[in-house]
Amino acid sequence: MRDSIIFDNAGNLYGTTVSGGKPSCDSYGCGTVFELSLQSSGWAETVLYDFQGSPDGENPDAGVIFDAAGNLYGNTVGGGANSNQQCVGDSVCGTVFELTPRSGGGWNETVLHSLSFAEGYNPESGLIFDKSGNLYGTASLGGPDDCRSGDPFGCGTVFELSPSSGGGWSATVLHSFQANGKDGRHPRTALALDPAGALYGTTYTGGRFNCSSSDIIGCGTVFQLSPHSSGNWAEKILSFNGGDGQRPFGNLIFDTDGNIYGTTVFGGSGGCKGEFGYVAGCGTVFEITR
Repeated sequence: MRDSIIFDNAGNLYGTTVSGGKPSCDSYGCGTVFELSLQSSGWAETVLYDFQGSPDGENPDAGVIFDAAGNLYGNTVGGGANSNQQCVGDSVCGTVFELTPRSGGGWNETVLHSLSFAEGYNPESGLIFDKSGNLYGTASLGGPDDCRSGDPFGCGTVFELSPSSGGGWSATVLHSFQANGKDGRHPRTALALDPAGALYGTTYTGGRFNCSSSDIIGCGTVFQLSPHSSGNWAEKILSFNGGDGQRPFGNLIFDTDGNIYGTTVFGGSGGCKGEFGYVAGCGTVFEITR
């Protein structure tokens, strides 16, 4: 369970586990969605859903969110129905799912969409809704291109799921990160939405390629995707340079003036070691002002 757990109006808590449950996928289990309810003797856990792998998904690596009707939505990094889309080894690309409470108790799972490689796979960050009921998410891998030489798994995507008038959901790729990495690589955190409908997020690597003498994959970026009347989305980025942060890995938040805040794993003026052994700094908290 990586992303935050959430409350309902009655004070119950909801979250996911990336493994565990019945050993359907392997001895560790495919993962679960759970609820914690406060009792007089403490908190009682209920497993709302136990993933099976295919076609319902496996390994939910982010939290869940509610809609206005009390249904839960989330994604899984593997599993799904696209068995011909071999994303890594023998694993399919992941799912976006909905859990709906049954009137007699328990929950039903519906796979809203099984991702393909081109749409993005390994969606390890949470989803968000807009005011029209569309869902937005990121996939850290996948897309149309190899990410760099020796890395054939794609740089990641930003995708949208929209409910169809006749039922079901349709998927649209809003942005695929470029193979050269200049606009970012590997988004690993949830998106944020501003009042104008623009989306904001981070990529763990990519962008500026000179954040340290040993860095070859970029310090990471903060990106903005703005909708246009043509139906396309325009991207703008800010690249980290190492001194202001490196490897952003946390959800962004806004203040009331529209400034953006976030954190990075490395970078800054500290003396911690980075992923490849070089001195990269111990991380930063950053603010982006308009």
